[in-house]
Amino acid sequence: MMTVLIHRIKSDLSRNEIILLQFAVYRYILESTKNTLDNLIATLRGKLTESRGAKSGKALNIQDQIFWLSKHYNVTLSSVNRQFFDLLGFVEKKHLQAVRRQYLESGGQIYLDILYSPLLRVANLESSNFLIEKYLLWNREQDDSLFPGLNAEVEAIFRDVLPDHGFDPLVERRQTGNQLEIYDDLGGLSACKNLLGPAPDMKNNISESFSWLDHAENFEHLFDEVKLQEIGQAVRKESGISAGWQFKKQYKHLMSILKRIKKMLEEKKLLQQLSASYYTRKKWTRHLAEYMEAVSLCRFLGGEIKFNEFQKRLHRGYQFTPAEVKDLNNTAKLVQSEINDNDDEEFVRFLSVLSQYRLHLKYFRFAHRVFNRVNILEDEDQIRLSSQAGTLYQLPMASEVTDDENRIVHHAILKADVRGSTTVTDELEKKDLNPASYFSLRFFGPINNVWGQQGLYRGRCCHPEFPGVRA
Repeated sequence: MMTVLIHRIKSDLSRNEIILLQFAVYRYILESTKNTLDNLIATLRGKLTESRGAKSGKALNIQDQIFWLSKHYNVTLSSVNRQFFDLLGFVEKKHLQAVRRQYLESGGQIYLDILYSPLLRVANLESSNFLIEKYLLWNREQDDSLFPGLNAEVEAIFRDVLPDHGFDPLVERRQTGNQLEIYDDLGGLSACKNLLGPAPDMKNNISESFSWLDHAENFEHLFDEVKLQEIGQAVRKESGISAGWQFKKQYKHLMSILKRIKKMLEEKKLLQQLSASYYTRKKWTRHLAEYMEAVSLCRFLGGEIKFNEFQKRLHRGYQFTPAEVKDLNNTAKLVQSEINDNDDEEFVRFLSVLSQYRLHLKYFRFAHRVFNRVNILEDEDQIRLSSQAGTLYQLPMASEVTDDENRIVHHAILKADVRGSTTVTDELEKKDLNPASYFSLRFFGPINNVWGQQGLYRGRCCHPEFPGVRA
């Protein structure tokens, strides 16, 4: 389907239309998985009502299924979406990349980054179990994100220390008076409202702005201590001791950011938990997700709770084996050692992950703005009406494409003129005859008939002297 769509740049679609239409495929997947799960739960509820009416013994089993699906709704939805997107990613790398490079050039890569962003496939952007897999665990509770406050303080620190390097805030506070997006078909704008603020209505021109704070590699370069020391030595060697001291002063001013980040995390009681997040990710599995919350494991590894308390928080009385207990305790010692080392690398890692999450949030919002402007039609009447209105875009697979020799590929405008037409026009007007009718009857009419018979006539143009005459 995507290959056929991309090849249509040679016929009836522009590059921007193809980029827009590829979002329809991903919206269809997200919409279908959600509708399928919702319909399954609705069907089970219908069966539950029937079983209770018939006083059947199956009612209890059906009720358990509904309870399990409702409790694990977000996890189930995210898991199914992930499998679909993993398959799409495989096809993308194996088959579509070369076709994209040939016809869409490299500028379309950012849209693939948007479509394959981790946030797009999850049902809850603030889920701790999801954050621990892809980012860092800045939640103190299971699904209560502290990201907005953390991000605001990080922005304030950089605005204070580096005032000359401006950036747009992630949440624009002045948006409150603007009209908000009208549609939110998949609930994406609502899902990110707590993290990005209300989404103003962009109508027909969709855009997303990025700043240097949204690119993780900037922090890796900005706080590369070895590289900065090498630059300092080069400055001193080339420009003298005074310039070297000045650079060192700027270097210390820059590194003060990390000290302020550490102080902020300590005040929010997140330093130990964030230090443990990296190691929690290494231990985290889907098996463990059935018996515990990521927050509990992270707090134990960070030394905030003892093992006995951690054991009490496990679901369904899960018991670790002696080997697992030993491994967890050893990991907790590694985390504590890292905290005691007070290594700046830990805070650089925090800034990099925070930056990556900012970027993916913007990708997520942009994608859902596009989704809300694409409507997937399944009803035959709606399809027919949309086709008649000229707003229907069909995305056929290769097997569904039929050769049509009479299909219009492009329109061409042909202009024709008659030598001496001005003289002929004057003579006709002296005789009170209509020049336009004469030329239409004697010249343009016969030509149109020939073109129409040969299947060449596909458009019209106007004669320069007779605007009403078609050629």
